[in-house]
Amino acid sequence: MCQGGGVRDGETVMRVVAVATGLVLVCAVAAGCSSSPPAGPTAEQQVCTARSELKTAYDTMASDITAGSFGTARNDLAGVSTAVSGLATAQSGLAAEKRIAIQPQVVALQTTVQTLKESTTLAELGAGLDTAKTQFQSLIDTVAATAGCS
Repeated sequence: MCQGGGVRDGETVMRVVAVATGLVLVCAVAAGCSSSPPAGPTAEQQVCTARSELKTAYDTMASDITAGSFGTARNDLAGVSTAVSGLATAQSGLAAEKRIAIQPQVVALQTTVQTLKESTTLAELGAGLDTAKTQFQSLIDTVAATAGCS
């Protein structure tokens, strides 16, 4: 009788340990899944950052053109080109409907920036800037509305 009672007590202890271990694992997994912060900025945040960088680069270049500083404006154009590429990369992480709203304008501005890079006079750069200005403002507005930028 002592052996039978001992076996039952041992089985009971093993069951309690198994159940307790299972509960601890379930709680640990649940806590790990629910409390972990996002791995980084959202796609929208990345697009808004890229938009801000593009706006800064473009405004700098436009200011130099207005001041008649062709050499500096040409140098600034590299920054605009880099910023447009950054926006193109950032928008690729957006959901399809948001990406579709932005992508054609990004591609058009990339083409215009390439044309501006090929300009050889301040007059050519200024004329190309008129097209770029229209595309730029439209893109900045679309990105703000689509990605929720402030």
